[in-house]
Amino acid sequence: MALAIDHSLNHWKTLTRHLRRGLRALREPLPSEVAVLEHPELADASRIPYFLLLDLIRGG
Repeated sequence: MALAIDHSLNHWKTLTRHLRRGLRALREPLPSEVAVLEHPELADASRIPYFLLLDLIRGG
């Protein structure tokens, strides 16, 4: 499930703890150099990722 919500990393950490779930993985995907050359509008995503991907597992 994808969520489009603007929160800090600290908020996500607190949320996962509140939901009693474990954080298995966290990724901030960046465009490749080739992608930026082909699509210059992605240049800012090389410095600040557009997405934060969380892989959560159920807690005990």
